[in-house]
Amino acid sequence: MKENSKISSVLALKVLALITVSIAAIGMVLCAFCVSYLLSCKAYDGVSDYEHTDNCDIRLQQDAYEAVFEIINTPHAYPEEYREENSNLSLQIMEGNYGSVIYSNFTERDPAVSGTVYVYEDGDGWYHSNRSDGINPAYTVEYALKSELTANDSYRFRSSLYRRLYNARFALPVLAALLGLLLIIDLVFLFSGAGRREGVPGIHLSWIDRIPLDLYAGICAVIIMVFVGIVSIWPIENIFELGNIITNTDGYSELLTKTIDIAILLVPAGYVILSFLLTFAARLKAGQWYRNTVIGLLASLIINFAKMIPSVARVLLIYTVFWLLFIFFWAGYYPRLIHLFMIILGGLTVIWIAYQCTQLKKAGSALAEGDMDYEIDDRFMTGPFKEHAENLHSVRNGVQIAVEQQMKSERLKTELITNVSHDIKTPLTSIVNYVDLLQKKHTPEEEEMYLDVLARNSARLKKLTEDLVEASKASTGNIPVELVPINIREMIDQSVAEYSDKLDAGKLKVIVNVEEPSLAVLADGRLLWRVFGNLLSNCVKYAQSGTRIYLDAFRIPGSKVRIIMKNTSRDQLNVSSDELMQRFVRGDQSRTTEGSGLGLNIAKSLVELQHGTFDLMIDGDLFKALIELPEAVHEEEDRDTEGKQ
Repeated sequence: MKENSKISSVLALKVLALITVSIAAIGMVLCAFCVSYLLSCKAYDGVSDYEHTDNCDIRLQQDAYEAVFEIINTPHAYPEEYREENSNLSLQIMEGNYGSVIYSNFTERDPAVSGTVYVYEDGDGWYHSNRSDGINPAYTVEYALKSELTANDSYRFRSSLYRRLYNARFALPVLAALLGLLLIIDLVFLFSGAGRREGVPGIHLSWIDRIPLDLYAGICAVIIMVFVGIVSIWPIENIFELGNIITNTDGYSELLTKTIDIAILLVPAGYVILSFLLTFAARLKAGQWYRNTVIGLLASLIINFAKMIPSVARVLLIYTVFWLLFIFFWAGYYPRLIHLFMIILGGLTVIWIAYQCTQLKKAGSALAEGDMDYEIDDRFMTGPFKEHAENLHSVRNGVQIAVEQQMKSERLKTELITNVSHDIKTPLTSIVNYVDLLQKKHTPEEEEMYLDVLARNSARLKKLTEDLVEASKASTGNIPVELVPINIREMIDQSVAEYSDKLDAGKLKVIVNVEEPSLAVLADGRLLWRVFGNLLSNCVKYAQSGTRIYLDAFRIPGSKVRIIMKNTSRDQLNVSSDELMQRFVRGDQSRTTEGSGLGLNIAKSLVELQHGTFDLMIDGDLFKALIELPEAVHEEEDRDTEGKQ
């Protein structure tokens, strides 16, 4: 599809298609008229000679009739065109019904076609017939066409042309079909390329496409009417009847001249129609055909004006217009059926308005009673009623969201109080107990053990307090952030080195895979260090001993860098990834491990402060943390870009 759109946007191909459209259209019309002419002459029934066609006989009768007036008007100098050497038509004109001979060039003994024409005169003028109607004619004309067309006149040309058309009678329909197929292909190509420019993706409207569509249609209609007016006064007899043009023409040059005249008149009109269709196709692709119209603009202004009118005034206006129409029809003594229709229409309108009001009342009552699952059926509503229904929908959805958030907030507060109480109570109770033991009699060995326990629980309580403060700052954004380019490989290596002793103690091996050694992110080094520290600390606490930790970093579309940390959990992960990122949630529900359960939540908040994203994925026992941060552009690349600019 993309390749086709590229081809259809090539300007040279569009120009070629426009040229071949006119050639194919003219050729197809000529072929169609020729086939129609052959059908009228019964060429497909085996009539191979022009002399034996009805068209030839009609032409002979018409020429014989016209010759009467040309000859009787020049009694002393008969027209040269009827002399034997100049005409293949033999004539003998007699007065009345076979009276005295006025003119004769009748020498043909074995004519191809012969007949008699009777010329009559009545009150309306002259006319002719090939039958005697029992009325004495003014003139009787016997005519004949030579068996051998030796004179170079129109009959010889028509016979030659008919013979050529007859020989091509089966090729002409095929040629017309091929030209029609070429015309369709050209039109499809032009419509496909409408609105497309070479080398520029998407649809682009030209200045022509920005003219209001209905105004453009009016301009095209005026241009076509001008062409039709020119055609109507053009000095060509029967300009739209190519069959008559063919038979009335005395030579190939005249036929070609008249065909060119027709093309000069009709091709511009065809291009005007084609231009309208192409601009319509371009607007249709851009989805703006109905917007950029004078009617659409007026309708938009009326709608906007109607929206500015209060609902009560709007209803009153509609009601007034309705009754004015009703009075107009009544006063005009229109049929009673229209009166009945107006009354029924008014009743249906009232019922429809009442139905919408009832639906809105039910919805309001349901919401007032706390039924937030009530669905308002607004399929048959319109105008302010539909707007009011949508507002009720929004109120219901807003209340539902607020209730869900409130319930979630209450649940988190309960969990927070429970978890904080538990995590603070455990080390605090231990401190109180061991202080009490120190105040009693004890041995030096016991005192050393008591002090060790006190130091450990005091450190745990201090760590919990610090995590609480840091989590609060991170979630509220009260931490200064300084974003600078940071080499991600170096940051990962330093973080792994910091936790190497703990990782070795847990028999955990870290596999680092960075796409490029120079890959850098735009981040705060101190905060990013804490993020990696929290993740590695999480691995030390919960990863399965003897497994591997994978740290991958690579570039992704959108000028971002994705960092993925994967490890295998020691315990079954029976919580979701969303729950793991909540505060005071640990992988072990028994809460036997040290820690506050704030590490992942803090990491997520810190990443978001650096304009990144943090997400977790759990697949069985596989724990995966995904971090996305903006990529930092190297100084060398900046200089290269500036140099190119």
